[in-house]
Amino acid sequence: MNLGAHRASSLLYNFVKTYNRGVYILPANVCPVVPLTFVKAGVSFEFIDIHPLSLCIDEKTLIKTVEKSLGKYAGVVFVRTYGYQNNTDLLFRILKERKPDFKIIDDKCLCFPDSNPIQPNVDMELFSTGYAKSLDLKGGGYAKLGNSISFNKNHSQYDSNAYSMLESNYKSSLASGSRIKDINQNWLNTEFWSIDLDEYFIEIEEQISVIKKHKKRLNDIYKSDIPKEIQFQSEFQSWRFNILVNNKTAILNELMKHGLFASSHYVPSNTLFDNDKHPNAEKLSCNIINLFNDLYYTEEKAIDTCKIIRRNL
Repeated sequence: MNLGAHRASSLLYNFVKTYNRGVYILPANVCPVVPLTFVKAGVSFEFIDIHPLSLCIDEKTLIKTVEKSLGKYAGVVFVRTYGYQNNTDLLFRILKERKPDFKIIDDKCLCFPDSNPIQPNVDMELFSTGYAKSLDLKGGGYAKLGNSISFNKNHSQYDSNAYSMLESNYKSSLASGSRIKDINQNWLNTEFWSIDLDEYFIEIEEQISVIKKHKKRLNDIYKSDIPKEIQFQSEFQSWRFNILVNNKTAILNELMKHGLFASSHYVPSNTLFDNDKHPNAEKLSCNIINLFNDLYYTEEKAIDTCKIIRRNL
């Protein structure tokens, strides 16, 4: 079964609001919107560090954490960092064997949307077509649900201006290393979509080949013009093209001086809520630059971006 909503986080909200008996586990490098969705839903969560190679939640730590307190945990949000789709069949099967009612949310919001059947042992696969996602349709998201999953539709007040204020608030807190305060709970439109999902999926199919071709052209430029030793493996390069550098801030500033852009992975989201240390997530945020390869960025900009990076390494 598929469900659509204004945002993928709307579907996440309704899921955890429905299946709320316990604590959910999140990776420390998760987008801040995810734990803030849990805050809005009134559902508890904890963070675990990522693995240095997969950049996804550390699987061994996850299993040990669940095994130590089977009655404590309700589920996990497994985030596909940068759209990396490593094989998680064994992990998900082990978790379900240890705790059959443990809920597994497979967050594929940085992956390309697909119409494949939901994976075994997964309760919800989550996709986004919002701003800055792999396929940007200016909004929307959808979820594939496991056979035994059904949502309670939990509607709440919504203020269209609240999210921009929340985003500014959490970015300021991340930059200063302080806990987030004064969360306006009306930031999320929790309504499901009333639009025709068939038409939505037709639009996805029409646009996905266009963006994939564009990304390939820009990625080919980055691959050839940037030193191989700072490039991520190809599995991580579909959402954006990622590089690891020792002088991230200097390069980002130089790009901006020339009217070019790149992004930086935010510091671990747990810092908004606690003082725990997650060294692998912290290292990722300190050294990574995400180079744009979407329709907002041209081949000429990609070439100029490579020149500036080479000059400033």
